Amino acid sequence: MSPLTSGNGSDRLWRSLLFAAAVVAVGLADGLVLANVKAFFGSGYNGQALRGNSEVIRFFLLAAACDTALLAVLTGIFRFLLRPFSAEPRRYLLALGLGAVTPVGIDIALHRLHQTLGDVLALDLVMELAAGNERGAVDEVLASLPSISVLLVLALAAGAVLWIGSGLLSRYFRAGTGGALRRGVAVAAALALGMIALQFGQRDAAIRFGLGWKPSGMLLARVATWLTDFDFDGAGLVALPRDPAPFDAARSPFALEIPGNGIDENGMAGDLPMDYMASQPMMVRAVSKPSNPKHVVALVLLESFRADLIGYEYQDRAVTPHLNQLAAESAWHEAFTHSAMTWPSRASMFQGRVLPVANSPTLVDDFSQAGFEVAWFSGQHDGLRDGADYLGFERADRFFDARDRVEQRTSRSAQPISLQVSWKTVISEVESFLAERDGDRPLFLYVNLVDSHFPYDHAELDPIFTTERLSRPTISRENRETVWRSYLNAAAGTDRGVGRLRAALEERFGADSVSMLVTADHGEAFYEPRFLGHGQALDHVQTAVPWIAYQLGGSWTIPLALSDVRGALTSATLGPEASAGFVPDPERGLLQYSGNPEEPRLLGLRRLESSLQWTPGQELPRSDPAFTRMIQAWEYARVEQARARSIGP
Repeated sequence: MSPLTSGNGSDRLWRSLLFAAAVVAVGLADGLVLANVKAFFGSGYNGQALRGNSEVIRFFLLAAACDTALLAVLTGIFRFLLRPFSAEPRRYLLALGLGAVTPVGIDIALHRLHQTLGDVLALDLVMELAAGNERGAVDEVLASLPSISVLLVLALAAGAVLWIGSGLLSRYFRAGTGGALRRGVAVAAALALGMIALQFGQRDAAIRFGLGWKPSGMLLARVATWLTDFDFDGAGLVALPRDPAPFDAARSPFALEIPGNGIDENGMAGDLPMDYMASQPMMVRAVSKPSNPKHVVALVLLESFRADLIGYEYQDRAVTPHLNQLAAESAWHEAFTHSAMTWPSRASMFQGRVLPVANSPTLVDDFSQAGFEVAWFSGQHDGLRDGADYLGFERADRFFDARDRVEQRTSRSAQPISLQVSWKTVISEVESFLAERDGDRPLFLYVNLVDSHFPYDHAELDPIFTTERLSRPTISRENRETVWRSYLNAAAGTDRGVGRLRAALEERFGADSVSMLVTADHGEAFYEPRFLGHGQALDHVQTAVPWIAYQLGGSWTIPLALSDVRGALTSATLGPEASAGFVPDPERGLLQYSGNPEEPRLLGLRRLESSLQWTPGQELPRSDPAFTRMIQAWEYARVEQARARSIGP
């Protein structure tokens, strides 16, 4: 008789040892991802890091408790699902193996995604990048993972190993596994242990951070919130952010503040004062029709275009010579986006609001009412996220976007989130429009060039800085220089598009009759120090964009925000005699956020010489006046948005 089957107690011992080994395997996989992705056991890039042996030991003990809870739940679920296909004891061994493979598989997927997309690992941020399009979100994730065939082979190999291995091990175990009641009690006890561990982990910022990145920590946080959400407002007592009033559904971490009512609805920075005034975008005024009816005002939006590209040289060559020349003849500065995502940034720019509201007036309406002809040309699909409701392009006199030239797309697919056409196609459409245009109305022209968007390469880009084609599998931190060079090549192509646009406008209207504002929706990070892409952090490279005002006059307060664009254009004087200036305001603070502004993943406040960033769920630095100001700016922006929604267009 095998020593493993010599007695029921010995059998349970070996089952426990195998379960413990699975817990250790999951913990090691999580640890490798935390070490590689977040430098959790070293410097803590863009996150927390453990300090000292005692903190490391506490983290692994609490992590093991969380993994025990996860494995107990998964093993129970898989045992139930495997009942028609396998008998005990193989069923238990298969279920345990599948339970361990699940979080390890998640770790592998997260690691691969991070290599390509930075910290955009949560579903809500992937959905935000995909502009709310579910199919687009799935496409973006799958495009960053190995091919389906590779994943299928790996899954089949893992399944074969589990099946054969469980068959070999089952020879040494008895068939009996205990009653359902005992197993249920064991799972419940493991869950309780995990939630207690999670509660202890909340007391240390680094440990809380590490547990929050583990699959078991993510699951337990949701379960703990659900179990302790007594007033059903979406917040609980265990996982952060905690509910400030567990039995009052009107008060929760993301509740809308009611100014001056004496109640702190979100429990963060006290009651929002009734007379609070955040720094607002520039005043939106009625557009003055220029004395020269042939005048054109062009708003040029560049996709994923960093502010520091202006004047940048690579291998002793200017990347943006046309924009450099335009900037030298203009008033130019850097501006900041409130959200480093295309859709909220564009809506904020067109509406002049920090938080846009559907069906609100936009720049399209401002210039239409002033007697301008409005023409819209975009290299992407502008209908995503109900774009017409937030941008007003349906009210333009002439409209073109990538949907009109699907056959000329440069994107890998025609899905709405991916659909793009090159700057050459967009500028050719503008040139045709100008050649055919007749009449004496002044013109407001919006042009969106998108070539510098991820994945930074397509067949229509000229080989300015590289002849090497960039494929998705080559986009990685280890290959940063190649990725950066491709991005610069795309930016140089976009710069040529701006140069050709300026030449076409000046030829058609005359140099003195062209006014332009060139900016971008957001910047782009290239592993500085760990991220690639945008929307993941509120740092300078992701949120700073160029602001080049050519033959536009005005006095503009800095720091500038994209929500200032509408006011700047409606109040600007036009023509070569227009003078412009930037007025520093040390007291002005620009609200920044990541994710859904109603339940943000990050909040920030950018001022002239400083910036603050905070992750909801971290401890509240209530004694810091800058923190209070940031929270109140966020609260005020939400209140203003709610008021605008209630009033309507």
